[in-house]
Amino acid sequence: MGVRVLADKKHKFTILTTKPADEAAPTVAELEAGIEACLKVAAEGFQHTATDSTTVEFKALCGDREQVLTDNNYVQTMTVVRYYLAEGGIDPSDDELFEAVKNRGTELWAYGRMTDKPATEAWEAGDEIYLGTRFTTDTPQVPDNPGWVSFRIPCTVQAGWPFITAAAGA
Repeated sequence: MGVRVLADKKHKFTILTTKPADEAAPTVAELEAGIEACLKVAAEGFQHTATDSTTVEFKALCGDREQVLTDNNYVQTMTVVRYYLAEGGIDPSDDELFEAVKNRGTELWAYGRMTDKPATEAWEAGDEIYLGTRFTTDTPQVPDNPGWVSFRIPCTVQAGWPFITAAAGA
């Protein structure tokens, strides 16, 4: 009999700054070369998910009302925490996520894994990716009540690939 798994600390979220060869089947090497964002994005307000599809309604004069699914829709927003050096100034390696998303209009790719594996565990061939997206960043915003120095990054999703698999290969 299967067991349920708590989602806490299971959400791996990787941002790619380079387009994968196949957006709907990124390789483990492409994913591992990306920015691991699970410790750099606030859980509160985070969205990387499908949302209700667009529908069209129609009713013929003598028929029943019909509702048909048309476009898939996705939503993505994140609050990115900034990282600084202990002696002051930006930490260039730990602040790489903010550097990637800070400019309005930047095209990036995001892939999320939420399984029984810990979020910090490396990508492996065959890993289920619950959603991959190609997205564009909007202008960073100061969150309503930031704990850490951070910025909310609204995004527009151009394409999404739900429930795909991490591919083997380089």
